[in-house]
Amino acid sequence: MAGEVSLNCTLSKNYVPVTQEPQKLYALVDVQVAGESVTGRMPINLNLVLDHSGSMSGKKIADLREAVKFVIDQLEPDDIISVTIFNDSVDVILPSQSVSDKDQLKSLIDGIDADDGTTMSLGMKAGLDEVAKNFAPDKVNRILLLTDGQTNGDEDKCEEIAKEAGSKGIPINAMGLGDDWNAELLSQIANHSGGSSTFLKEPGVITCVFQGEVRWLQAIAAQNSEVTFRLTKDVTMERVHRTIPDIAQLGLTAPDDRTVSVQIGELSKD
Repeated sequence: MAGEVSLNCTLSKNYVPVTQEPQKLYALVDVQVAGESVTGRMPINLNLVLDHSGSMSGKKIADLREAVKFVIDQLEPDDIISVTIFNDSVDVILPSQSVSDKDQLKSLIDGIDADDGTTMSLGMKAGLDEVAKNFAPDKVNRILLLTDGQTNGDEDKCEEIAKEAGSKGIPINAMGLGDDWNAELLSQIANHSGGSSTFLKEPGVITCVFQGEVRWLQAIAAQNSEVTFRLTKDVTMERVHRTIPDIAQLGLTAPDDRTVSVQIGELSKD
């Protein structure tokens, strides 16, 4: 049946003994898309926001160029791609467009070079604007952000843009390369926007990580998914964590003392 979702629940205890003391119970809830809804794929509307500051010179920038060209090769003609690069300024080297002439698109990527400082908010804002041009609820709308350093005093602005992206339904997957990036900031960007944050130890893994990101986007079968729990008297829900595709704590909303809703986001057809 199209649109069918299966739910399987495993509890940490088979029964809860009667006692006057509070007790903690863990539940593993497996949510899967089933039926005809797992066929086909949703078009992707993707922007890459890439740090090309001076610290990205050498192997980093070379591996980054190859990773971006790999992403272009993996996309389909009905997908949308745009590429934004930033240092002290911002440049949209590939405006939002369909993935038609891949060779032409990849030739533009060869022009990315490393120079100057890092002002991440400029790249984030330009990237968000590019995704917004072709935003649609039936597309997988996403920003992939990669940086290897600290931004120049605009952390608050970065968080504001991440919140704006989240309100528009455009998650930002933030990636830190090397040892000198602001882990707390990238985590906040991911949390505010509904995305994820990832640590890349060395430039040689950029292509592999980008490959995993694209494969996940291509496997998405449902977006903005929500699970609602109806609780019995004296039962409260403390917190919820997602475990796939990455581990992250999810926010809870409680319309009343017996109801808890959890936004679980995207469901993969896999």
